[in-house]
Amino acid sequence: ETLLEGNNSYNLQINKPIDQALDADKPEEIARPERLRTIAIDLKAPASEGLTSVPCQYQISAQDITLERLPNTNAIKPLGQLHDSYIVAIDSQGLMLIDQHVAHERVLFEKHLAKILDRNLEVQAMLIPETIDLTPAQYTAFEATQAEFEQSGFELMALSGRTIAIKAAPALLSMADARKLLLELLSSLEKERRNISLEYFQREIAASIACHAAIKVNMSLTEEKMQWLIDELMKTECPTNCPHGRPIILRFSMKDIEKGFKRI
Repeated sequence: ETLLEGNNSYNLQINKPIDQALDADKPEEIARPERLRTIAIDLKAPASEGLTSVPCQYQISAQDITLERLPNTNAIKPLGQLHDSYIVAIDSQGLMLIDQHVAHERVLFEKHLAKILDRNLEVQAMLIPETIDLTPAQYTAFEATQAEFEQSGFELMALSGRTIAIKAAPALLSMADARKLLLELLSSLEKERRNISLEYFQREIAASIACHAAIKVNMSLTEEKMQWLIDELMKTECPTNCPHGRPIILRFSMKDIEKGFKRI
């Protein structure tokens, strides 16, 4: 490993309560050293561009993690958060940094995709349908995929010209997010200009909904909520990557840490 000297300091905040609550469907300061020694990390799995979801990938950190090497979820204990964005946790193998946004994204993606496939969707009807004016290319994409949208939690209606209305949307989305997601998908489909399978479309819908609905960075979490998120993540089929391919967990093994402090 390459050891880097730096003057950056990090604020580790532990167990600060928040008013917002994560539910299963949605969801003392430490003295800062003046100088920190860090291990340079080469991420081998760069995030995919656009909305395309990707298969589970297992090379995600300085030390690759596979499902077989992930410890039992009961052994992972959160210590706090780094900049209210990354959960700092420990297990028997060392230190873990967990991106809270993409971790929640993975959890929501698998839950929503399962509901789509089971045709057991939770949708919310709009009191006043949201109207959207589409470009010619977007309207062509809409006509080709309206049935797929409606099998994925949307209820859409064509009005005059190239105007459409959103009458209902997946329950995890606000009206603003439903509108944004619809336009993103139509623009993406228009750019790709190819026929897509229903399975591909459903994965894209589930991945996009998860990204919009997941908890954000810069959000303080209590220890209880951090533990809940870790437990839910470890129940997924792929706890190592978000649906778009970004890594969820970075690991620093005890060997890496001891090398960094020149103990071995």
